[in-house]
Amino acid sequence: MDKTAYTVKVGEATPAAGGRPAAGPVYRSIYAKDGLMRLPQEIHSPWDFFSGAVKKYPKNRMLGRRQVSDGK
Repeated sequence: MDKTAYTVKVGEATPAAGGRPAAGPVYRSIYAKDGLMRLPQEIHSPWDFFSGAVKKYPKNRMLGRRQVSDGK
């Protein structure tokens, strides 16, 4: 899978200096290339996000599944 299809480079690698180790370049999701999204004010934790989805989509299954095709 091509890594660049889902990520974008937003920062350069930094060399080791002043007792700090070197760090590789910084990549972000293509959906957050300009910064992280602001969350709605009512969301304070992953649980708030999850329980809100449960209330919004009560008939949807929580776990997904895939069809097995040709034994794969």
